[in-house]
Amino acid sequence: MRVSRLLSLVAGLAGLAAADQPLGLVDVADAKQIGVRFDAAAKLTPGGMLAIYGPGTVKKHPLTKEVIVENRRLVAKAQLLRAVGEAPLPARITWVAAEAKIEAGFDVVPLPTEAAPNAPPALTGVVPPVNAVAGGTLTLRLPFADPDGDEVVYQWTAKGPAGAVGRFAAASTGLPEIEWTAPALPGPVTIDVVARDAFGQETPATLAITVAKADDLRGRQPKPTIRYGGEAEPALARLTRDVTGVWWGLGAAGQVVRVGAGWSLPQPVAFAEAPRKAVAVAVARGELYVLDAGATMVRTSRVDGSQGKAFGQLVRPSDLAVAADGTIYVADQGLGGVLVLAPGGKTHGLLGRAGEGDDSFRALTRIALAADGTVSALDPELRQVLRFDRFHRRLTTLALPKEKPAAPVDLVNHPRGLLVLLADGRVLGFDAKGKSELVAKPLAESGLVERPGEPLALATDLTGDLFITWSEGLVSRHRAGGSVAVRGAALRPTGLFAVDGLGRTVSADADGKSFALFDAEGWLLRRFGTGKVGEAIALAVVPDGSAVHILDRKKRQVVRLRLDGDPDKDAPVTFGQPGKNSGQFGAVKALAVDAAGRSYVLDDDLYRVSVFAADGRFIASFAQYGKTPVDLRTPTLIAAAPDGSAVYVFDDKTSEIKKWSFDPAAGKATHIGNGGGNGEGPAQFREPVQMASDRFGLLHVFDNSRRDVQTLDFHGANLVPLVTVKVADVGLTRCPAGAIAPDGQIWIGHEGRLVGLGW
Repeated sequence: MRVSRLLSLVAGLAGLAAADQPLGLVDVADAKQIGVRFDAAAKLTPGGMLAIYGPGTVKKHPLTKEVIVENRRLVAKAQLLRAVGEAPLPARITWVAAEAKIEAGFDVVPLPTEAAPNAPPALTGVVPPVNAVAGGTLTLRLPFADPDGDEVVYQWTAKGPAGAVGRFAAASTGLPEIEWTAPALPGPVTIDVVARDAFGQETPATLAITVAKADDLRGRQPKPTIRYGGEAEPALARLTRDVTGVWWGLGAAGQVVRVGAGWSLPQPVAFAEAPRKAVAVAVARGELYVLDAGATMVRTSRVDGSQGKAFGQLVRPSDLAVAADGTIYVADQGLGGVLVLAPGGKTHGLLGRAGEGDDSFRALTRIALAADGTVSALDPELRQVLRFDRFHRRLTTLALPKEKPAAPVDLVNHPRGLLVLLADGRVLGFDAKGKSELVAKPLAESGLVERPGEPLALATDLTGDLFITWSEGLVSRHRAGGSVAVRGAALRPTGLFAVDGLGRTVSADADGKSFALFDAEGWLLRRFGTGKVGEAIALAVVPDGSAVHILDRKKRQVVRLRLDGDPDKDAPVTFGQPGKNSGQFGAVKALAVDAAGRSYVLDDDLYRVSVFAADGRFIASFAQYGKTPVDLRTPTLIAAAPDGSAVYVFDDKTSEIKKWSFDPAAGKATHIGNGGGNGEGPAQFREPVQMASDRFGLLHVFDNSRRDVQTLDFHGANLVPLVTVKVADVGLTRCPAGAIAPDGQIWIGHEGRLVGLGW
């Protein structure tokens, strides 16, 4: 390969490259990027540096005038964005010599010893310690920035006792800030943050937080922070995530929906002029782009929907993508290919054409835009992907599987290659040479849902997770390790459920024989417990999330299943049985657990409370039937302080809450006092359906007749009302089911909807 030129070039490199380095050529260039070609045997590294040499001085033989030495001039440096696949390979220009201009034909040599200029995310200042109040919510911000302006994802974790380190609004964000709710227990909390850019470069940081005791609990007022189900969780047909970490989706009815951090509180976008039929959405440069197939145009606006513009002369558009510089690509089979629009809407050209040949489109539906500018366009009828480089030149067509059940549905770019979603639910990853691998299995094989419907669209984010929307209103999440999670309004628990200190929810299915575990963002992680319980009537989760306790009315026993392992493979701990002796039950009514995993079981036949250790060992029992203030008449609900120091029983006969102090070590209970009464006033009750105590020592009572949740102070011998939440104020009509998280968050469930309230 041009040996004489290579030797003369090496002589002028001044040690920048070894003689055995491959020599390449600039194939095409613009102001920001070049396309280079190397010998097929060249071994290149993605992200590696390249030296670009242009014409310089020459030394000729005095007689023959032949060139003896050609001293080429270093005119630029570039970073290789892709090292394999079809030429030209894209490279990002990082430096250009004064007055130099890069042209096709310039020589290119790798610089194996030169570090790439793409720097990892960096801390631009000192991370100061933070002070917080127990139970309070604040926004944590870190002085992170990326020197190259790359997109960065921030992943947040908290260190400390399991389930006692507060709650994040989301597991990851696109900005170096997040909303965090402090735990109810005062003390130190350490938060670790990992900033990761698109090249996989990571920078960690640690934030130290001191949580102080909350002095005045009377001034707190809970507000809705999460809503699931019903109109608050619309079925989504398309999804995309912007650089801030916010998700944008298209509802089944064509509405554009904004989904905040942690998948909480989805909100339809209120446009100044609503699109007639939105079929695709994208966010770039702080603007929202909506492809309106009804009006056959692209609409742009601010992300709040205001001040919109419209442009484009489209025919049958189906998808769009927006580059970082604002260039818009629209898939339009009616026009015959991918329409390229300048940021202002001016037409730049058309990629592809309609026709019958292998190099044309017959049914163009979806497009994907890679970071290096490559455009991939899906034609499901021809089972192929046509590709174009950033200079709009054709690349090799990618052939897809031809079998009938595997028709391609959507495609997206990912670090593992170009990913294609198939109609059977599989996701295949293709490298630049067209070789494929299975990236995700069909959702139906996960055991989470039996009939998810048809896959509709595929999306990804900087964490590398894949997201698939389904025709039955579901969204599935697929991670690199093979784990699968799913969400959807029909899956949410609104009957029998409990919440742990990690923000996870455990719910019972309608038959009371199987159970589901959801994470703090509402993703269904697993189903478990089938065949282990006869009929569940109460659930209680240990605050650290290690186990769930299930009260089985049919078998009259408690079943303890581990949540920190595999609840289906790990042997359950069962205790209690029919009978009247210590540790036995006449009939089981209600259940509570404390932080040590002790179970408190209310027996409405024997009129007593039985206490068991986490391993099922009987500790003590107390209370009896009678007509004195200390006795029980019609006990229906029970709650226990997380530290085990107090036990509360609601007696329906007198509409009172009876309080006992309890010494777990001695197994001794002492009656402290009663509070309440029948009525609509503060600290009165009509039809309580759930009662729980939090780490603040406060008691919460859900009343389905009053249609409210009362937060009460029962630290002493008297019951003191603090806050009342009317369910009508949070968009519900009744509260037949509810749960309290250990740190005091309130969860209300009714008719397929679930509302979470924070302080």
